[in-house]
Amino acid sequence: MHAWIEEKLTGWLDPDTPASPSALVAFSRPFAGVQLSWRDNAWNETGFRVERSVNGSPFETIVAIEADLRLFDDTEAPGLANVRYRIRAVNGDHLGPFSSIIEVPTLARPGALYVDSSFSQSNSDGSEQRPFPSIHGARGSVAGPLILKIRSGTYNERVLQGDATRLEAIDGPVRISIP
Repeated sequence: MHAWIEEKLTGWLDPDTPASPSALVAFSRPFAGVQLSWRDNAWNETGFRVERSVNGSPFETIVAIEADLRLFDDTEAPGLANVRYRIRAVNGDHLGPFSSIIEVPTLARPGALYVDSSFSQSNSDGSEQRPFPSIHGARGSVAGPLILKIRSGTYNERVLQGDATRLEAIDGPVRISIP
């Protein structure tokens, strides 16, 4: 009980040490890694450190983020793994206690997504059977490098170069008309 009280009073007993974040929640997002959110209980933090453990490996700091943020997208989380997270507030060299640990299984990352301008159903998932109707929609569904397999047709949208997306026409000519 004494440790629990001390943890809850951190920051009041020692004004340099920030209080521990609480209510850590992790949500595995299809194609996009893991989204984390938490409650910021510190009044004196200069930032947060997010740590990750994959399939039981030791925790490693994956990012240091600025004070008062309560959301982080781990777009580098490996697919098909059990990933654990913990967060701590920092105040310069003073490290607050860790949050509770949360574990989340991550989803598979696709090798490629399909795009077909003639597909008009609302349940697109990027599969060959339910392709995205636009290049932009497919690209926005995934963080990181991607291969888009595009069916022949005309796509009236802007396609950015250099975002690690490879476009492949799979069954005839593809026309991209920039609006």
